[in-house]
Amino acid sequence: MVKTFEIKDKFVLSKLNHIESRLLNINYDNVLVEDHECFDEKNRRLSEEYLKHIMLQRDNHKGYPSRQPRYYNSKYGKDVIDDEIYKHKCSLTEYMFCQRICLDVFYPPKSYCDWHNNANASGYGIMFTWSETGEGDFRYWDNDKKEVIIIPDKKGWNAKQFYFGAYDEPEKLVYHASSNDCLRYSMAFNFMDEKEVWEDTIEMLVSDE
Repeated sequence: MVKTFEIKDKFVLSKLNHIESRLLNINYDNVLVEDHECFDEKNRRLSEEYLKHIMLQRDNHKGYPSRQPRYYNSKYGKDVIDDEIYKHKCSLTEYMFCQRICLDVFYPPKSYCDWHNNANASGYGIMFTWSETGEGDFRYWDNDKKEVIIIPDKKGWNAKQFYFGAYDEPEKLVYHASSNDCLRYSMAFNFMDEKEVWEDTIEMLVSDE
């Protein structure tokens, strides 16, 4: 289950604006790109054939993406790229009463995150994604429609709410991936099985009061 929503909460918008400002002022030429040798595999790893390959692995697939060319940005729990971004993320985690940050990735242009299901980090979650120009997307396999759904990025911040199931609830597994042609940053917050806290947090985020 994946849905988009608009962020209206003033505190969260302020933190996201600060993060965006930092993102735009980083000299990425000086930052190491992990999995840089895998850029050429983008089309194959985002194909439906590769998705089927991952799905057929069932619980032999550990949940993580296998390849996602990304800027190296963390070491011992702190951001190497920018300490201020780390501080703002900590503030957001506390403000939203979530259990943990389960995604924190800077994607260089022409990058991707290949198909996976996060069964290793199941639960209710919220994802914030920043796109420099809007040239990117989030895609997932719809278990009911039996097709890939593509949610295009818009320029700036994009917000999604989701529930990613574990292998003991196969009907709630969410196989997903992403693609980007511009600079893209994603962070996600895991509420685990605390559905009421997750719902209350979303209600707070969509309110401008």
